[in-house]
Amino acid sequence: QQDVNVEGSEKEDLLHVGFLQERLFDGGAEMVSLRSADFFDKRGVTSTFFVSEVDKAEKNRLPCGEIITLPHDVMSYDCFSDENVALLSDEINRRDIRILFINAETKYVVVPAMLRQQTPRCHYVYWQHLPPMWEIINKVAGKAARARMSVGRWIEVNLLWRPKYLFQRGRAIKQLREVYLRCFRSVNGLIVLHECYRQEWIRLFALDSEEQSRIYSFINTLPINGEAKIEKKKQIVFVGRLSLADKQVDLLLNLWRRVAPRLPDWELRFHGTGR
Repeated sequence: QQDVNVEGSEKEDLLHVGFLQERLFDGGAEMVSLRSADFFDKRGVTSTFFVSEVDKAEKNRLPCGEIITLPHDVMSYDCFSDENVALLSDEINRRDIRILFINAETKYVVVPAMLRQQTPRCHYVYWQHLPPMWEIINKVAGKAARARMSVGRWIEVNLLWRPKYLFQRGRAIKQLREVYLRCFRSVNGLIVLHECYRQEWIRLFALDSEEQSRIYSFINTLPINGEAKIEKKKQIVFVGRLSLADKQVDLLLNLWRRVAPRLPDWELRFHGTGR
């Protein structure tokens, strides 16, 4: 939150942060990391990216900072494997990284006590880009989208899957809640995208006042460049992953079907990959 005065300061004396994620360029969350690094760079803060996968083209697109490739996949239970921990520990201490932002699925983000002990000057911050317990929400939304496809799918979801899900739901929520708490208790702080997500964390996990003070809510660090253009094409554009469950593109199509007759000179365009 505080700008760093670069004048008269040596590079190695400035704050150094890191980002732990699977890839450099993969989706919205990864772009937030890149934009944040650019934001930090303009204020004299150095960034290092710890990633599982990177290619030459991606390296050339990196606006600032350095890249270190980890031996094992971040988006797996090997996120904090012995090899990953050894490399992270060495690089965090060598570069004197004070904050490591972690961008991965909750179930993989349990920072080992050994890593925290080996890097006492580093603070670990989990940056969650989804609402808490999104896995449950995503599963239900995916099934609901499937049920809208046909009568047969509706019968499959509502008469076969839903009763079984309702029977097992309590145990699944309890297990997932324990995963979230292990994750939260292994880091120094948590960033969420909105105050309502912060309140959901407090409510769902019955956090005490000290735990509540470690959750921060603020919007993504995405810049808005230039003046707004008033004269635009008559287009509605969706940009993102084409996924029924979390993006719910079928709802957008249903809405468009209702309004399209009233907008004959407009068009709906989709930009993204997936199915």
